[in-house]
Amino acid sequence: MMVLEHHLSERNACRLVGLSRDSYRHPPVASALNASLEERIRQTTLERRRFGYRVLTQRKLHRSCC
Repeated sequence: MMVLEHHLSERNACRLVGLSRDSYRHPPVASALNASLEERIRQTTLERRRFGYRVLTQRKLHRSCC
């Protein structure tokens, strides 16, 4: 975005915002496993409002690996 709007080179734009050029070229791709885990955490938060993110994440990670 900055490259086009401000006519900066990729290298200068990345340096300006503190982003590696590799991260700019290859954005992260969410895996199906992460999407599934995220959905299960969201569903549980609706049922158990008092649980924090740490408790939910540990419970879901433990269940998915065992």
